[in-house]
Amino acid sequence: MDQVRPMGWDIPIPRVLGPANFDTLRPFIKALGVGGPCALGERMNKLVVMVRVLMGLPLLTLGLNGFLDFMEPPLELPLEGLSLLRSLRDAEYIVPLMHGTMIFSGVLLVSGFFVPLGLVAMAPLIVNFACVHIFLDDPKNGVVAYVLAGLELFLVVAYGSYFKGFFQPKSKSRFQ
Repeated sequence: MDQVRPMGWDIPIPRVLGPANFDTLRPFIKALGVGGPCALGERMNKLVVMVRVLMGLPLLTLGLNGFLDFMEPPLELPLEGLSLLRSLRDAEYIVPLMHGTMIFSGVLLVSGFFVPLGLVAMAPLIVNFACVHIFLDDPKNGVVAYVLAGLELFLVVAYGSYFKGFFQPKSKSRFQ
């Protein structure tokens, strides 16, 4: 790997041109005193489980609400947000697909099985939730979306070794 040594620095800094290199973070994680066999350390395992459950339960609840309708919808929505909701409901498959994805991801996150799959499935929806609150609604109303986005980012970093393949600039199929 090509490395840059800034003037006056003793530690070489890896130059990342393209794919993210999660292995370069290990010395820094160990220097913080949280390094261990799982690259995050045993002390972080409990935090990762708590974050998984904190992210999975709201997704499961909101997904089930889409089918069972047990929570009241927000009373005030701006005109742009209402038109987006109407157009999503008019395309009859989008809303059930969205709520089904939330249930699927919530179950995977709470159970701890196939967590990276749950994170990948949920990422586009979380980005969309945050963007709706930033651009179409008062940004103060999007606290849940912002918290979910932060939890998603934390879990992507925690399960970073499973996402290495996403950052390979030239990937090959198994038949090449």
